[in-house]
Amino acid sequence: MKKNLKKLTSVVLAAGMLTSVAAVGLSAAAAEAGVLKVASISDIQYSSAHTDSSYVDGDLLIGQSAAMLDAAIESISASDADIVVVTGDLTADGTQASHNYVAGQLAELETAGKQVYVIPGDKDVSESGVNTGAITKAQFATTYADFGYTEAGANKSGASYMVAPKAGFNLIMLDTVAADGMGAVPAADLTWATAAAQAASGVTVAASHFPSVSRGSVDRTLVGLIYTIAGLKDANGDVIYTGNVENEIAALNNTSLKIADRTCFYYADMEQLYAAGVVNIFTGHSLMNSVITETTLPEGAEEAVPTWTDYGTGALVSSGAAVRYTTIDSTGASTGTQVTNLGGQTLQDAALAAIEGNMNAFMADTVARIKVVLGRLFPIVQNVGYGFVETIDLSGLAGLVEGDIKTGVRTLIDDVLAVLGNLSSYAITDAFSDVIDDVVAGLRATVVGDNEGNTATVDEVIAGIIAQQRLDNTQVSPLLQDLVAELKSDSETKPLTEAVIDDFASKVDADGFYTMMQTILDKNLTIKVLGGLLSASNSLRSMLAGPVSFMGTTVDLWSMIDGMVTTNPDGTPVPPEYKPSALYKPLVEALILQPTSAAALKTAIADNSGAIVNLLLVWGIQYAI
Repeated sequence: MKKNLKKLTSVVLAAGMLTSVAAVGLSAAAAEAGVLKVASISDIQYSSAHTDSSYVDGDLLIGQSAAMLDAAIESISASDADIVVVTGDLTADGTQASHNYVAGQLAELETAGKQVYVIPGDKDVSESGVNTGAITKAQFATTYADFGYTEAGANKSGASYMVAPKAGFNLIMLDTVAADGMGAVPAADLTWATAAAQAASGVTVAASHFPSVSRGSVDRTLVGLIYTIAGLKDANGDVIYTGNVENEIAALNNTSLKIADRTCFYYADMEQLYAAGVVNIFTGHSLMNSVITETTLPEGAEEAVPTWTDYGTGALVSSGAAVRYTTIDSTGASTGTQVTNLGGQTLQDAALAAIEGNMNAFMADTVARIKVVLGRLFPIVQNVGYGFVETIDLSGLAGLVEGDIKTGVRTLIDDVLAVLGNLSSYAITDAFSDVIDDVVAGLRATVVGDNEGNTATVDEVIAGIIAQQRLDNTQVSPLLQDLVAELKSDSETKPLTEAVIDDFASKVDADGFYTMMQTILDKNLTIKVLGGLLSASNSLRSMLAGPVSFMGTTVDLWSMIDGMVTTNPDGTPVPPEYKPSALYKPLVEALILQPTSAAALKTAIADNSGAIVNLLLVWGIQYAI
């Protein structure tokens, strides 16, 4: 473990330890009527083939599994929990030997008077395709017959089941393991669970391996970018994108990188269960200790209202090693939830070291995913461009024929996209790919510091944030803001992010990029009427510069674009300072319209690096995300 971690990284770990709760330390007492006290653990990930305590798989401390399970059993046995839910990935390899060990250990909890209920995760069973040597769901139910399946009797569907662990309370253990290794509720199970929840009396809570809400990931951010672009609306509030965004996401998931929303798997299914009366669900998989209450904005309402709450419990084999203790009252409301972190600072240090050791693979995977998503954005941008044509308000263009105008705009879009689609002829594609690799490498090698002289590499800062996410997800946002502030802050030369932009300017094929931009700017929007007897043309260059005239009618391209971007993805209005004309027009002028040579373009990029950073960070992170 490096000793010179930046203060931010130290805060990352310290905050987690400060916000974690000491062992519950409550003696087992008579069950309290009218409440259900739940202890939840997840991702034990025991492997009988890897019992060496130093064994690490990526950034998961698989070799620590047995010790952490023992610590969890000790904590729960001493608590006043009524039931224990184990939300999947009980093993790392899914083998019968590993499952037998875990089942034997969980029996100690039942000996201590705790009712234990388990559900499989993707690593536990062969149906997910994750572990070829794993047992089947049917074998899982047999192995853990004493932990819910026998008690459920006939009240089950597949690997899902329902029990009544205490008077006035029901528990649905929901199988969310799908054949592609990602989460989904089997159709038959969803139908059964919905009916069971509707028919049940009292309070019904649920538990599953995969989360019902997104807890954030690289995949989620990239997929979210596609949804955001595809969700652009016109002035009437109608979505402009006319294609099938789900097909685009499916196309991404069919790449070797499997880019998809891997943290929020069955949101629509959970909406259905919520409608049936399920308002609390305990989940795992994300490795994070976080509680997220989903909200909805009813039609005509001004404020969002809460729906269900997802109680995430971190993996026993990561820095988030924990037991979550939650109390649900007779109305279904939580009267308190807290996390007991296990393993202490030694485990946190080991987890941080494992994450740091996995940064090469993590960063390489991230860069590869960014490149793939950028490629898939092209057809969506094209479709949005076509959709924009249909949103143009033609009421003020007296004397011009609507069909001819739209034909002209479509032709211009086709011309521009044809140039953009042929980037390789300008050697831009390879250069851009190389720039991404070089910039990421330079960023990772950069040392950042604070006012007290503490320093760390960007890798160490990122690793610390990941470790903190798993300790307590509520700390992520302020830490990310601190990192953004650090990246934007003054240094002895230039802020780090501006230096990255300068690096881009020095590496990009400026000649090719400049030539490409001039080709695009010289494309004309030509409108022909009366069978072509009359026509009017204006270049894209002139339209980007300001209002132009077509046959005596003024057309303002920026006003049209502003009129298209009226609402945010959450339905709130876009403020004037975030309209495209305010955000992009100054940079379009500085970077596209004004440079008269490739050399001038490179200078313009360097001179405007601060504005570029402000746009990317302030708008991209603080506003868009």
